[in-house]
Amino acid sequence: MDGFAAWIETQRRGNLEAILGAYAEPSEPRDTSCLTDQEMPPTVWLVNDEGQGMRPVLPQTECDSYKREVIASIEQMPVTGRIVQQVAYAP
Repeated sequence: MDGFAAWIETQRRGNLEAILGAYAEPSEPRDTSCLTDQEMPPTVWLVNDEGQGMRPVLPQTECDSYKREVIASIEQMPVTGRIVQQVAYAP
């Protein structure tokens, strides 16, 4: 049976200083003796006023989890728009 899934795009606008600072943090050296469960991080595109964009890579902890302070800096930026797109899929 075919179906649809919702792809939700949340647009945020504001000062990128905190986000850029958080993304600038290096990933920690990987410790292969630890494992972690984590939520799926947001997909982030940083787009300037000219429409040019980049997709930065989230820095990670030694156990390969995403640094929570980076995600928190994104979530603190005000939401200015939301677009819901229906994406068809087949099992």
